[in-house]
Amino acid sequence: MENKEHEELNELNKKHTPNPIETDYEANKENPGPGKEAVTEKNDEKAGKLQHWLLPIIIAVLLIFWLIYKAVFKAF
Repeated sequence: MENKEHEELNELNKKHTPNPIETDYEANKENPGPGKEAVTEKNDEKAGKLQHWLLPIIIAVLLIFWLIYKAVFKAF
């Protein structure tokens, strides 16, 4: 019983370990690893910096609109 559970755990671990960078796709068609470009490509896109500044500004604007809405319609 324990041996069967141990084998199942080993099988799961094999499925969840990352594959090395693929160098011969034909030999590993069944379970290919990532391409070299996917692992080593430099990220020169700066979307993270935009989000860093844009999200707080959007939240602040929405908060101001909500406070104005609350103040205007509380009188009615």
